[in-house]
Amino acid sequence: MTALRAGDPARLGQYWLAGRLGDRGEVFDGYDEQGRRVAITLGGGDATSVAGFCTARMIEARPEHTPPFTVSEFVPGPDLTEAGVFGGDRLRRLAIGTATALVAIHEAGLAHGALKPSSVVLGPAGPRVVGFAGGGVPAYPAPETRASRARLDLADDGPARGTRRDGPGREPGTGRGIPSARETGRGEPFGRETGRGEPSAWESGHGSVPPAPGWTLGPAAGTLAGSMAERWFPSSGRRAPEAAADVFAWGALMIYAATGRDPMPADPAAVPEIPRELEFPEPLHTLVAASLSRSPAQRPTARELLLALLGSWDLHRGVREAAPLATAPEPPLGERAEELFAALPEAVQRQAPRAFLRLVSPRDLSARRAPRAALPRQLLDAYREAGLLAVEGETVKVTAPALPHAWPRLRAWLADERERRATRRRVAEAQRRRHRSRLRQAVAVALMVVLAVAVVAAALADLRSRELTQMFPHTTAWTS
Repeated sequence: MTALRAGDPARLGQYWLAGRLGDRGEVFDGYDEQGRRVAITLGGGDATSVAGFCTARMIEARPEHTPPFTVSEFVPGPDLTEAGVFGGDRLRRLAIGTATALVAIHEAGLAHGALKPSSVVLGPAGPRVVGFAGGGVPAYPAPETRASRARLDLADDGPARGTRRDGPGREPGTGRGIPSARETGRGEPFGRETGRGEPSAWESGHGSVPPAPGWTLGPAAGTLAGSMAERWFPSSGRRAPEAAADVFAWGALMIYAATGRDPMPADPAAVPEIPRELEFPEPLHTLVAASLSRSPAQRPTARELLLALLGSWDLHRGVREAAPLATAPEPPLGERAEELFAALPEAVQRQAPRAFLRLVSPRDLSARRAPRAALPRQLLDAYREAGLLAVEGETVKVTAPALPHAWPRLRAWLADERERRATRRRVAEAQRRRHRSRLRQAVAVALMVVLAVAVVAAALADLRSRELTQMFPHTTAWTS
């Protein structure tokens, strides 16, 4: 994870951002208001229909938000750029896990579109493919996607020759335009579209099913035996170019995992090749070579990859086979902050609440700057070294706006401060009410006194007038 950049939002909807996730594009580490950690992708499409087989579970899509974004399960752990070189059984399990994920994505009528090392994370339950909601940049573009043509002429020796993506009779798809499992061919699930009666992986309870036509399992497992165009959408003579590009990227990804080097050749017109010194076991060698075919029609489908590697289309089994690649993830933001707090001397711990309350507004939990001198030196050094605080001149700021949501202790401090402020407001309001009440009482008394004085003054004036009348009766008569 890297720090947020200038111009990055601090919040999207009810999610607060903590940082960027590698080179996956506009993908952020975030937390909701209850402290649940999520991955947030700017833009992208609704991929909530993808089953969670070796994929990050999609939580929600917010296309109406400005900017639009999608939210998925956060998968902690290193991605393939940090996991080292794979070989032997580890490479086989990685191939199974990533193929399982592609099957789940393609069965939902979507394509990943940017499969690369940073989009495969080795999480606590094994490898998980992330970033398929969009927002990524292809690292291993297939030859047919490199040309900036609006329409692709997917030439093949089979019946799909000359067929275009938007040709007559194209049925609607989803996501990136790949017809979903229930929209392929005659609108039947995968497996039935061949017209040969093979049950789909879903209809067979994810169990072992006969291989798809064109691939032969056994001693020559993975041998290409027929036109790939038949095995995609044969009833209409069409295929899904985006899915074929995913398979191409999968082949390049396997070479990267086995070598730790970028498999893409310097010549942009060339395609990756398996290094001669690299000994892939079968059927992986044949599958990778076929996946990197220049013609998308000659590449296996994701289902055929899984079938050749696993012997069935059982996605549950694919998840189990890949599970031993699980890793112990880096602790989340809140745990890191708590570990730093626990390591502070007791005297500094007592100062920590006041210090963090200067960095985060209790009212709306937004980050704010505080004078550097206002923070204890040991606290500042510890959290700055961990990347949670940043010093700019004579001020300090929190680097992750999501910190108050991710760290329960800080949430508690902020809640206590809000309660103290609310109590102070209630006390002040009660005092103001008492003051206003006393003021009204004083005014009423004063009015009553003035009224009494006026009455007395009037009575005295009347009495004086009568006395004068009695003393000078002739003067009173003459004046009248």
